[in-house]
Amino acid sequence: MAGAAESSTEVLTFGVEKEMEYTGHLTPALHLCRLPRKAFASADETHIRVWGPQGDIAKMSFPQNRRSMVCAISYCPVFSCVLTAEVDMTMKAYSMETLELLEVFSLEQARKQQSEKGGEKAKTSGKIHAIECLPHCRVLVGGDGGAELWHLVKSARRRTTSVGRLEFHLQINFVQSIVDSDTRRFFVSPSEQRIVIWGPLWLCIYD
Repeated sequence: MAGAAESSTEVLTFGVEKEMEYTGHLTPALHLCRLPRKAFASADETHIRVWGPQGDIAKMSFPQNRRSMVCAISYCPVFSCVLTAEVDMTMKAYSMETLELLEVFSLEQARKQQSEKGGEKAKTSGKIHAIECLPHCRVLVGGDGGAELWHLVKSARRRTTSVGRLEFHLQINFVQSIVDSDTRRFFVSPSEQRIVIWGPLWLCIYD
């Protein structure tokens, strides 16, 4: 009985004991992703922040005339960068350590280049609602036009100045369309090798 009681206590206290609290946001934080070493990246109307148990690690402010820029946020461990989808119809990569802007990706331009090479023609996504980094630098992107799979890779262009371990620029390549319906969220479980994609009136499970 004692063993059962101890097990019950572990279940009840998991995720209940507060380990840290962060109060640095000045406006509501609408997007959040987990980073290594108990750190997090989050975005509110005016800033993107990286923070941890000791408070702010890095902060990047949006221009004063542009608010609520971020639509979705994720983390790529291979390149140690925070990925954002933003209202100007781009994806951006920021250094996890400093939030220095590494790359700006135009998905429309990447789709056009893919079509010119004779590959699968990608649909225009419209506003992006969700991004999720998968193993092997694959990136799920979901928006008004559906869900797509992209591949984040190192390009052949060398940087004039290295940022961390990155000596070369990054590029993002279109891989394939997954669904054509309005996509709002992803849930990825690497241990189960399962991806759940859903929109306003539908849900798909991929194993």
